[in-house]
Amino acid sequence: MDNNNIAPNTSVPDYITNMQQYNYVRISKYFMLYEFEDPLTHLVILHPRLLLAATQLRITLKDKFTIIAAYKDPKAETTEGSYSHDAHAAGLAIDVIHKDIDKETFKLVAEGSGFNSIVDYSEYIHLEVALKVPTGVKTNA
Repeated sequence: MDNNNIAPNTSVPDYITNMQQYNYVRISKYFMLYEFEDPLTHLVILHPRLLLAATQLRITLKDKFTIIAAYKDPKAETTEGSYSHDAHAAGLAIDVIHKDIDKETFKLVAEGSGFNSIVDYSEYIHLEVALKVPTGVKTNA
C-alpha cells in the first residue's frame, strides 16, 4: 500500500476508517467494489458470473450504463421488504439505468453479455445471471 498520502502518526486502520467511500477498491479494470455494495450496510456479495457479465456489458457499451443497485442485504430494513430470496441478496443481480442507447438495443447487448433475466421496470432495468449453465452451453469445467 502506498503510505505517502497518510498523515503522520495515523495508523492505516484509522486512515481506512476515515475514508469518505466504503469499498473503494478496484476489483477489475472496469469496476470499483462500491458499485456493488448495499447502500445501507456497505456489505457486498458479488458472484463471479455477475462480474463477468457486467464486465462484458461495460466493454461493449463503455459508459452507457450506471449500476444503481446490486447487493441488497436481506437483514437491512427497507421500505421495499425483505430480499432474503432475491437474486440481489445472492449477488446475482444488478439494476441499471442506461444512457445514449435505446432500451431495446441495451437489452439485446445485455443478453449477449451473459444476463439470463432482463426485466424492464420503466425507471431502470434489472439484469440477472443464473447459477446454472443453460442446457447446450459448453463450459471448461
